Amino acid sequence: MESRKARLSLRAPLIWMLAPVIWGYIIGHFLPELHPATIGVPGLLIALAALSFAASNRRLVRRVWPTLFLIGGTLLASSYYLHRLEPLPKDWNELPPREAELTLRIERLFQQSNRYDRVTGLARVQDAAPHLRDLVGHRIYFQLNPVQDELPAV
Repeated sequence: MESRKARLSLRAPLIWMLAPVIWGYIIGHFLPELHPATIGVPGLLIALAALSFAASNRRLVRRVWPTLFLIGGTLLASSYYLHRLEPLPKDWNELPPREAELTLRIERLFQQSNRYDRVTGLARVQDAAPHLRDLVGHRIYFQLNPVQDELPAV
């Protein structure tokens, strides 16, 4: 019976690392207002406790460590996810969706073969609003619906 338990616990060792990372990223995605240290420090302490419990000879303590490891790993993964995110500007939530005022320098226009008279191409962002400063210098794809006889100058 004991060899069967040992065999079952080692069947999918990657799941013990992958599950906490996935759960942690999901928690970090849905709770972006959390501070990384708020959940990272307890996660580290719980993961260290799990490792020390794994080395114990007492049977009850050895049964607890996998649960502690999953909880600690989840908290550490969500802390890492939140640490990688840049905080959003305060006025970000007040903006309408999919709208940005940018100054573009057109680098390439694509040949038009559609019936909607849209102008498409590649451009480089020259200037942007304060909350979009990270876009300056990046190349973007654009699509415009110009007013008749007002095509952009290349």
